[in-house]
Amino acid sequence: MVVKESYREEQREIYHHRVSLVLFCGVLLMLFFSVFDRPLQAQSISCFSTCRLGAAFVCALLFVVNSFDQRHRYSKIIGLIGFFVMNAGLVLPFLVSSTGSKVYFVSLVTLMVLYVVCIPIHLGEALAAIGLPFLSFILVHFLKRPDGFQCPNYYPNLFAFTCFTGIAICNCWFDIRFRKRDLALREEEETISSELTIQAAKLESEVGRHYNKQLSIEKRYRQLFNSIADDVIVVARNGSIVQANKAFRNHFDLPNPQEPGAFWQLLVSGTRQKLVPLFLDALESDITLHDIRVLLMAANGFTMEADVNVTVIGDRPAEKRLLLTIRDILPREKIKAEIIEALKIRKKTENAAIMALTRLSEFKVAASQNHLRRLREYCKILAEDIAGSPSVNSLITATFIEDIYNASILHDIGKVALPDQYILEAEASGATEDDLLKQHTIIGGDVIKDMERESPDSGFLTMAKHIAYFHHELWDGSGYPHGLSGEEIPLAARIVSVANAYEELVTGFYTLKGLCSHSEAIAYINSLSGVHFDPVVVSGLLRRQDAFVRVYEKYTVASDGQTFAERVVNI
Repeated sequence: MVVKESYREEQREIYHHRVSLVLFCGVLLMLFFSVFDRPLQAQSISCFSTCRLGAAFVCALLFVVNSFDQRHRYSKIIGLIGFFVMNAGLVLPFLVSSTGSKVYFVSLVTLMVLYVVCIPIHLGEALAAIGLPFLSFILVHFLKRPDGFQCPNYYPNLFAFTCFTGIAICNCWFDIRFRKRDLALREEEETISSELTIQAAKLESEVGRHYNKQLSIEKRYRQLFNSIADDVIVVARNGSIVQANKAFRNHFDLPNPQEPGAFWQLLVSGTRQKLVPLFLDALESDITLHDIRVLLMAANGFTMEADVNVTVIGDRPAEKRLLLTIRDILPREKIKAEIIEALKIRKKTENAAIMALTRLSEFKVAASQNHLRRLREYCKILAEDIAGSPSVNSLITATFIEDIYNASILHDIGKVALPDQYILEAEASGATEDDLLKQHTIIGGDVIKDMERESPDSGFLTMAKHIAYFHHELWDGSGYPHGLSGEEIPLAARIVSVANAYEELVTGFYTLKGLCSHSEAIAYINSLSGVHFDPVVVSGLLRRQDAFVRVYEKYTVASDGQTFAERVVNI
């Protein structure tokens, strides 16, 4: 309703301005014919001038009235009155004079075309507006011409009038059709915008929920970490414990901590011979030790593995002591494991958000179910296989494989920016190389490039950008958007190109070849090795095609209930 009301208000405003234009042109038209009548209608110039100038005056008055109609409530009435006045100003002089109809024919055609073409009216109104000048032409011709049908100019004028009438009607019809289509597109855009707003709100809510959960987990971990009280003791040169905090006393219930060698006895015998000289040397040399791993015998009889930081305190040699901060590494390792798990959860959340965004591009093009899941599995298989190839083994690392697994699903993210109806019509006709459709590579790459500026050290975003930009580049340089060839094309984009081609062929999407069997898809891609695709990547596909079949079996079930492998056998 909001779109319709806005559209109607816009049409009223256009109608208002067009009426002013027609009235202004009507004034000029009347003035022009008042001058034009002088040499041609000298005998009746008074009558002609009166009608012309009178019509011009009324049109000027209507122009002023329309200018003050700021709410556009009377534009249609003003326009109709002006049209009748201009028609009368052109016809009346001939009805009251003895002049023929040859001169006013052009003026009536001009008036008809001016009104019908300029003002956005309906087809019925256009027919009425055309009928008035046409009937005026017929009426004046037969009333003022005694020869009637025998007039030599009648049929040429009638033919010309009819042609202009047809042109005006066609223009009006196309204009009405365009306005209806414009309204429909606006309503569709409003509907899609509302749906996207709802989906965006849901996505934002889900991401916010995961983010808050993550913050809660991190806060709990920080509190847990801050609540850990390290064991702190002061040890004399003879190994006696001069002072200990509560945490140490809880861990090590020593009956006589001030006894010489009390702390040395806590050290597990296997490490005591090495650590005691190290601590004494630090005391003599006045140096600090960090993160010395030790094994201590706790009060419960268990061995505590801890990290010890050693600092020498005291100014005079006889008063020097060792300040030991003992940190049980078991809680720290536990916290570390929990933090790693939290980071994994966060990573999964980020991947889920990325998958949700990329699913928008699937909805735009009605892609097959699990298209993105299959594609990233294919890319991972190819990357792992060709990692041993001499030409690319220096590029493919474990990080590369992980990045391409996650980045490949962003390859068509740019299609989200293209109009839905255009994509559907282009794919239905097989026009996948259309110029506008090609822009999705630039749009997608630019979007990820903007994201990369916020995280300049992200190798994942760099790879995703290369994939979005160049996954339609071909080995021989005939691809788009930049016509890169050979190894100028980033390796990740070359891998996605082969994986995407296989996916398109076996699902029947985005291609004029229709649904292909596995063997047909392999044969087709192999035939374009070194032409469209990197031979190294194609070789990997040939070696790992069984793995491709397994991926398809896992993520695809045919409409008849068969798995992909069963369908291949039946084909």
